Amino acid sequence: MRLLQSCSIVFLACRLPVLAQQQRRSHVRYGPGVCGPADPTYIRTAEESGGQPLFLAPDEVAKSFALVSELTRSNHVTLLWARGELSEGHDFVLPVDSTVQRLVFSLSFDTPGGTLVAVNPDGKPVDGATPGAKITSLNCGGIVRIAPPAPGKWQVRVGGKGRFWLEASGVSDIFMVDAEFVHLAGRPGHEGYFRISGQPVAGEPAMLRVELSGKTRNVRFHLVSPEATSLQAVTMKAESSGSVEGEYLGELRLPATPFRLAVTGEDESGHTFERVFSPLFHAETVEVTPLDLGLDGVPAGKTLPIRFKIRNAGAAREFRILAVDTKSFLVDHEPQVLSLGGGESREVPVELKIPAGTPAYTRDTVIVTATSTSAPATTNSAVVEFDVTAPAAR
Repeated sequence: MRLLQSCSIVFLACRLPVLAQQQRRSHVRYGPGVCGPADPTYIRTAEESGGQPLFLAPDEVAKSFALVSELTRSNHVTLLWARGELSEGHDFVLPVDSTVQRLVFSLSFDTPGGTLVAVNPDGKPVDGATPGAKITSLNCGGIVRIAPPAPGKWQVRVGGKGRFWLEASGVSDIFMVDAEFVHLAGRPGHEGYFRISGQPVAGEPAMLRVELSGKTRNVRFHLVSPEATSLQAVTMKAESSGSVEGEYLGELRLPATPFRLAVTGEDESGHTFERVFSPLFHAETVEVTPLDLGLDGVPAGKTLPIRFKIRNAGAAREFRILAVDTKSFLVDHEPQVLSLGGGESREVPVELKIPAGTPAYTRDTVIVTATSTSAPATTNSAVVEFDVTAPAAR
């Protein structure tokens, strides 16, 4: 059994069927002049995963695949991710370095009438006559693609009213392979940094590990808000030699608001680059940690107990505990509601029964989530997975 090491979501790629299901449930049919309403869960899931909500009329689904095709390109990178609410226009400025082969601006509104204008480093707005440019207009947003873009400072002008979601992305050899919060663990003399379960804990020092790919120099890291404003710098130390791929490690105090990680620096040509790790981080006051991680596999026909530790890092609270697994091996878990004082921890045992006929190499994923039952809201989770092995020979 092992802790699930990574889970990445390119939300737009799976967004269109979700949106279609939402339309059937609510009997809302988007069309000209209509940009919603949308399920808040849909919006939250998109923002958490670094995706972008879209509000499409039925005849616009095919148009949106212009953006899907860009997101699925090799070495896709995020240069800017921002949300906001407009009463008037808003301008964003972002550096585009010489390694960016394609540049895509995508804008989504929940109110009709929004506009998107991309301005190149020479101060000229991109239009249908711009060489290498393709513009896709949507009822509730738009897409501007440029290949190749000129390096330098680009400007994005967002106009209209209501909520908006803006992403600038591209194709480049400079990208963040991964960014994760880690903790020191392992046997004495064999310690190492391992990914934490769930989100980091508020009010406690956090260790961040980043893997950056590409030839870079003068690298700096900082945290940005969902609105794309800078929150704080992060001091990171290079843990590996060489300029093509590097691992960085740094300790920081977490901000009270949700955040993303951004990295800036220079490419080989001296042009400034910026990349954003699009999944959203947020500090929580509850921690969920799996305690039983020593098994590589579980024989079919066996009952498997797993223990999770729930720790309350805030004021005394009550938490609702939810346990699920992908193969429906879960028998039960107790308690389902847990009262914890400030700084108190309790174990929650989860029992899974593996049916005797389960094929070997079947993989099950177990997720345990603790959520506060009163405000202020806090939630965290842990994920473990294990493989079923053949029954032991008699």
